Amino acid sequence: MQAIVILLLSATVLSAQQTERYAMPDEEVAIYNMVGQVRLEPGTGADVTVEVMRGGADGAKLKVAQSKRDGVETLLPRQPDPVRGDVVR
Repeated sequence: MQAIVILLLSATVLSAQQTERYAMPDEEVAIYNMVGQVRLEPGTGADVTVEVMRGGADGAKLKVAQSKRDGVETLLPRQPDPVRGDVVR
């Protein structure tokens, strides 16, 4: 069963923003959200599809990392370090 997860990475969502899509092909996934809303919707197929919509003043600065952690497909937002400017790991 496919699930569609929609992450709003800010409490303020602008209608003109673009949606980023991530396919997660495993049955067990981990999805992290820093701020905003998460909405789960049933879907069809085998993959979990995650749609990320950025918003707010710092939305463009966030990075989204997709990887496996402990054998589980993971989607994790990363924020820039305020001093160095690079992404916090």
